[in-house]
Amino acid sequence: MNKSINSLPQIAQITYKILINHKGRENGLPDQQLMDQLRSFPQYKNIVMRDRRLVIERLRKEGVRICNMQDGHGWFIAVSDQEYFEFRALYGKRAFEMIKTIKAMDRQKRDESTEVITGIQQIPVQKRLF
Repeated sequence: MNKSINSLPQIAQITYKILINHKGRENGLPDQQLMDQLRSFPQYKNIVMRDRRLVIERLRKEGVRICNMQDGHGWFIAVSDQEYFEFRALYGKRAFEMIKTIKAMDRQKRDESTEVITGIQQIPVQKRLF
């Protein structure tokens, strides 16, 4: 395990140790199995998906190429640039879609937040409280 992994919280180190045994897409670990393995540690018996997502994100920020193609193979560490770039394209597409959504929302004027959009029933939006 490299030095940067050793400095991470224990849950991240455990997740890394689990996933290091799942190199390559064909050796992926389904999400439920990853959660079950994490929950097998008494201190993480109540871990939820959000926690797992944050841990994966943290490991990725350390440079660990943790991938999940959302095709049923589950979580794996890319063993080739091809595996990584296939994941990167999928991951990047999701990020691009989020940016497009943010830009569309940014274009909407604050005063028009309760205006009816064609085909969508009007739902009043509460003004900012602070």
